[in-house]
Amino acid sequence: MRSPTGEIIFRGEIMHFWDLRARWLEPIRGPNGLDLSRLKKDIQPWQEHNQEHN
Repeated sequence: MRSPTGEIIFRGEIMHFWDLRARWLEPIRGPNGLDLSRLKKDIQPWQEHNQEHN
């Protein structure tokens, strides 16, 4: 489900539309909401470290 701004809403049954403006989200925001390809490329060093140990 998508909000009026085009973002995907998880747990959409609650029908609250919100627009999250967070500094850390802006680099992965695309014209139609969050850009999943950018999200996959935006791996932080601590995420790589945790992934190696799992």
